[in-house]
Amino acid sequence: LSMLADAFGNFTNVVTTCRGPEISNSASKVKNLLNEPLEISIIPAFKPLIDMLKKEFRYFIGDSISDGIRAAEWCFRHNLIQQAYTLLREVLISYFVKEMELDKYNNFEDKEKRDLASSIVNILSKKKGKRSFNPKYEKIAIEIIDSYKGQWDELLKINQILTLLRNDMNHAGYGRKSITSPKKFYKVFAEKILISPVIQEFLK
Repeated sequence: LSMLADAFGNFTNVVTTCRGPEISNSASKVKNLLNEPLEISIIPAFKPLIDMLKKEFRYFIGDSISDGIRAAEWCFRHNLIQQAYTLLREVLISYFVKEMELDKYNNFEDKEKRDLASSIVNILSKKKGKRSFNPKYEKIAIEIIDSYKGQWDELLKINQILTLLRNDMNHAGYGRKSITSPKKFYKVFAEKILISPVIQEFLK
């Protein structure tokens, strides 16, 4: 049980500090330990907790994008609203890096590729914008923008909402158009983001 407690503690530290690249690994460690025989009979009171954890972690499948979205949803349910916005927004950038085929190795930690994906997403979202890219990526960026057929429209809308509200929280509400009601952050995440069909598709 001590190893499980340590693994779960590490997982919670990973998500509360928004360590996206470490989510799948930390969740897998918890899941693997939960699947091992545990001497629960010694302390029967632990059985409900173990059963709850098994239910919570069964959906983590070792895929960084799916697990990242699952972790964001986990954060929301555990009242870690800023982490929920931050993780989900960054995981969507990873998704765009993958879908745009910007890195053949799906290295989602490559800052240049993430910045490139973010710039392309920004232009596609606003249907305008200055096309200024790193010269070595300019050709592929323009090809992606010019060939876009609307396949990411719903995710682009969600990304805009996430970015706006995440930035508002990160700047502690110091802005001309900042949100004054804390409840709105929860309401938007629950009613506009989590129930979105494209997000629910990841959570199946």
